[in-house]
Amino acid sequence: MSGLLSIAICYRTEIEAETHRWIKEILERQFNEIIEKAHSININEHNENISRCDVAILYHYEEENRIDLTKVNELLEDSKWEPLFAKFEKAQIIVVMDNVKDIKKKEVKKVVKAKAQKLLLFRNKHRSSINDGRSGNGKIKKKLDKLKKVLEEQKGKPKQKKTRVHFKKHLTVGICSRESQETYNWLVTLLNSEDFRKKVTDTRPVYVSNTFSQFRSDVSGCTFAILYHSKRRGRINVTDVTDSLYDQELEHLSQSLGRKKVIVVIDDLEDSSDSAKSSIQQSQGSIGRWACELFLFSARDKESLKSGSRPTDVELKINRLYSILSQAM
Repeated sequence: MSGLLSIAICYRTEIEAETHRWIKEILERQFNEIIEKAHSININEHNENISRCDVAILYHYEEENRIDLTKVNELLEDSKWEPLFAKFEKAQIIVVMDNVKDIKKKEVKKVVKAKAQKLLLFRNKHRSSINDGRSGNGKIKKKLDKLKKVLEEQKGKPKQKKTRVHFKKHLTVGICSRESQETYNWLVTLLNSEDFRKKVTDTRPVYVSNTFSQFRSDVSGCTFAILYHSKRRGRINVTDVTDSLYDQELEHLSQSLGRKKVIVVIDDLEDSSDSAKSSIQQSQGSIGRWACELFLFSARDKESLKSGSRPTDVELKINRLYSILSQAM
C-alpha cells in the first residue's frame, strides 16, 4: 500500500455527515489504485486522522440549491476550516459543492481558486446517477476524471512530513430570536464573562424573520445555538402550540448542529422554577426533541446575575449551561 494517498473528506454539519458518503464510497471504490483510505472528518471535532492525510476535500452540501459569491466567501472564511488551510497547501485542497443548481460558475471558481486547487460542483441528479452506478459517461465522468487527475498529481509528489493539526476548542454561539439584541444583552454579557470565555470565542445575534432561507444562511457559521424567547411577547409559544414562533427554526438547528449543541432559553417569566419548566416541556414536546436543555429565567434571576449574588437555583442553571458548552466542544 506504500505510496497511496490518504484523503480527508471534511464537513461541518449533521446533514453533511450523511450526504458526503457517496464521495467517500466512490473514492475508495473507483480510485483504489491511488487511494489507500478516505477518512470522514467532522471539522468541529478533534480527529487525529487529518494529520495523517495527504489531500483534503472541503465538502459543502447546499440545502438551498444555489450558491452566490457572498455565500462562498462566508464558507471559505469560516474559522472551522482553519485547520485545513494551516496544514494543507492550496494544491492539496479540493472543494466539492454538492446539491448545487443555480450558480455563476466563473465568479465562484475564481474565489475558490485562491484557496484550493480544484472546485467540483455536483447537482442532485449527478449524485443519484453515481449512486445508481451510472458514472461512466458524460459530465459526471468528466468531473470524476478531473478529481482523479488532481489526486494523481499529489500521488506523484514526495510525501511531506505529517504535521499535527491543532483544532480550535472554542464555540461560536448563535443567539437566535425574534427579539432585538437588547433584550438578551444580559445573556451575551454572561457568555462573554471570564469563565465562559474559556469555552466561547464569539457570540452572534441571529434574527429570526419570516424568511427561513435567510435564517439558515445566518446561522450556518455557528457551532452552538441558543434559541431565545421572551414572554414580553405575551405568551410562551416556542413550539407545538397555536401561533408558535420557532418550530421550523428549532428543528433546523438540531438537524444541522446536533441536538447536544442546541438549547432553549425562555426569559422574563414570573415563575422560573423546575415545576414551570416541566409544564412547558410537557405541552411543547419539540423543545426536548430538538434541544438538549431548556432554561427559564425571571427578572429576579437576571438581577442576581448583574449583582453577582446568585441564589442556589440560578447558580445551578449557570453551572449546567457551562457544562453543556464544555461537552459541545
